[in-house]
Amino acid sequence: MAARMTRREFVGRAAAVGLGALAAPVLSACAGGSQGGSVDLRAWSQVTPRIDRWRMRALRAAVADVEDFEVELTARNFAEDWPEYLNRFTLAASARNAPHVVVAGHELSAPWSAAGWIEPFDDCRERYDEFDAFVPGLWDAVEFEGRVWGAPFEPEARPMFFHKRKLRELGWSQAQVDELPDRLDAGTFTLDDLVHTSRQAIDRGVVRKGFAYWHRPQPGFDFLQYYVAYGGTLHDAQRGKLVVRRDPLRDFFAFQRRVVEEELTPRNFIPTEWETWHSTVAGGETLFWNGGIWMWAEWLAGYIGDRAEAHLFDFVGYGVQPTGVRGERGRTLSRPLAYFVTSSQASGASPEQVDAACALVAKSMTPDTRTPEVLESAHLGWLESQDLSRDRFLESVSYMIQDGRAFFIPNDVNFGQYNTIIYDHMLRAEQGEMTPAQAADAVVARMKLELRDAVVFE
Repeated sequence: MAARMTRREFVGRAAAVGLGALAAPVLSACAGGSQGGSVDLRAWSQVTPRIDRWRMRALRAAVADVEDFEVELTARNFAEDWPEYLNRFTLAASARNAPHVVVAGHELSAPWSAAGWIEPFDDCRERYDEFDAFVPGLWDAVEFEGRVWGAPFEPEARPMFFHKRKLRELGWSQAQVDELPDRLDAGTFTLDDLVHTSRQAIDRGVVRKGFAYWHRPQPGFDFLQYYVAYGGTLHDAQRGKLVVRRDPLRDFFAFQRRVVEEELTPRNFIPTEWETWHSTVAGGETLFWNGGIWMWAEWLAGYIGDRAEAHLFDFVGYGVQPTGVRGERGRTLSRPLAYFVTSSQASGASPEQVDAACALVAKSMTPDTRTPEVLESAHLGWLESQDLSRDRFLESVSYMIQDGRAFFIPNDVNFGQYNTIIYDHMLRAEQGEMTPAQAADAVVARMKLELRDAVVFE
């Protein structure tokens, strides 16, 4: 049996081999006899430095495999937060100066297609066999109004992490620690149990006040998992509308307030800087924390010093997000990214550039290119032939997006406003500015005023 290669070893070897390729901003196709002639393409991606290099590297590597065009590619990585990056694209698209290929979250399928900024992807998908290798169900992430709008990739999960050694200090047996992921999955360890266990850990001196449970410290989609955990629904596919349920919303807000009142989470925790958050959780100071699987790569790269991956496995456990309703299985949000091909309206693209961009994305979808990507960035595979069995961490979290455990963000033109309204009132409830019931009622009232017939109220 082949020995496992640690992620640190893999990243080190990949960096040594691929440094020159990373530094080159422009690559040209070498193949002659192109039917479509020379085509200039621009591509953009948001990245975490040293980790997400393959989003553009894969496109560079595919240039020579494009048969119908001689592609000259300018690929740019932007090491900035998603809001800044998306604002950059919005400004560029509004000025008709966007890149021809752009990486973004799958949920942009709806607003960007409605704005006329991206090309439908159905024809591209049918034209290239490479897209037949995608795992079943992933294309659902980029469907909107009966069409496909991009090539989805880098699916992920957003687990509840826990400190295994601190649970042992609290008196749990090793067997109890080992079975916690199964209990999270089955719904026999709930959000109430998380609060109870966290409070015990504080009372017994296992963790400090305010360090028993940390959610994400900045706005983001992760919080919707708690609304779903209490029985909330985001979207009604039959009616094509967003959904808000008042009682699950109230229970979600009550949980957010409870973790502050019981001193599991610091007061005024949002906004905390990500650097502080990562240093704290990777430093082993918290009992429970909610994050994404890609953070494993970030902790290895920048937060545990020279220690090996075994250090994380020694104290970090993980499972799906806990349910708020005992007996209901735990679930997780999965937010794949997508390659979108922009329209003439957004980028001034010619028909040849649209076709060449489609070909470039297709030819980048090979296991030889994409398997290093998921290993280095700690995402899950999306090609059926990708073998992640030698990676202990990825193999252990792959189940989280199988058998109905995972859900996508709705592709809906009103989702951004819907999410902002929920987040704003969650924050007010967490910080004690409104009661959970008041905040839930305010969400419903504001959505009825601003979104009206776009939302189903239950």
